Amino acid sequence: MAGTLEQVLTFVLLPVTATAVGGVTAAYRVPGARLSSMVQHFAAGVVFAVTAGELLPELKGERNPAAPVYGYAFEVIVGFALGLAVMLG
Repeated sequence: MAGTLEQVLTFVLLPVTATAVGGVTAAYRVPGARLSSMVQHFAAGVVFAVTAGELLPELKGERNPAAPVYGYAFEVIVGFALGLAVMLG
């Protein structure tokens, strides 16, 4: 159990440090509109990549795309497409 806790804390250390450094930096130097836009687009891309990495391999492994994946593949496909459309809109 102790080894698992150490491993989790190691993985958590990087995002916590990045958040703290970003927060302190933003407190002393307010980011401009262009930098804010770039960070938001980067975050949206990361969310999209993680979602695609989790959902698409499951759907690709099925011979029939309408076969149940997590219960309902059709809903996953439609939800993924709608989410992408809203993000890009």
